[in-house]
Amino acid sequence: MGQSVSRDDFIWTYTEQPHLSRREAILKAHPEIKKLFGIDYSFKYVVVAMVIFQIFMCWLLQDADWVLILLEGYLCGGVINHAMTLAIHDISHNTVFGNKYPIAVLILQHVLRLNKIIENIEFSYYGTWNLCTFNVGYHVEHHDFPYIPGRNLPMVRKIAPEFYDDLMIHMSWSQVLWDFVFKPSMGPYARIKRKPRVEQAFWGNYVLAEYIIGFLHYTGYYEMKRYAESVLDLNNNKKKI
Repeated sequence: MGQSVSRDDFIWTYTEQPHLSRREAILKAHPEIKKLFGIDYSFKYVVVAMVIFQIFMCWLLQDADWVLILLEGYLCGGVINHAMTLAIHDISHNTVFGNKYPIAVLILQHVLRLNKIIENIEFSYYGTWNLCTFNVGYHVEHHDFPYIPGRNLPMVRKIAPEFYDDLMIHMSWSQVLWDFVFKPSMGPYARIKRKPRVEQAFWGNYVLAEYIIGFLHYTGYYEMKRYAESVLDLNNNKKKI
């Protein structure tokens, strides 16, 4: 389109992240906000129902004309796919199963991935799309309290409005996308970054290792292994059989 951006570097700041200090201040002023912490027990049923609904809609379209297929592909497919990506985001914060069921978390995330817009907004969005995106628009509130389930995030602003009313907000995601494409001051570099406190080191690791280990514990593999070692003398000690 011949469009260009006016920045060639990020907006660097040397101040601390505001979330920790704001969290401490909010908890001091409104300790009742802790009641919002915990697990959203309805979440897993909602997302599974959305996936089933999407599959059902595909079945209904088997003999439909292309116009209807394209419309439902955008309205039903696109919206729900986006919602599933954001559901994975919420699940990763352990607000669905907590910390006790890592296998359940892994399975549900894989189910949702079968069905991406990346949450990359530095301010909160309070528009109607929050109704089908698990309140992901409450971006600042979420980073202040990542262990509050999405459905409770609007309550954070209602309980502590004095901490959020003066912050910049978005009311239209469409406007955000339009500005990102057509406004020269926007673009990939229009975001704040901070220098790391210590030198960063990067190395490869086994991303799925913790899930595999958790699955082996869940299935009793390590207990059977210890039993086999003690009974069959796999360590060349005196056999017990």
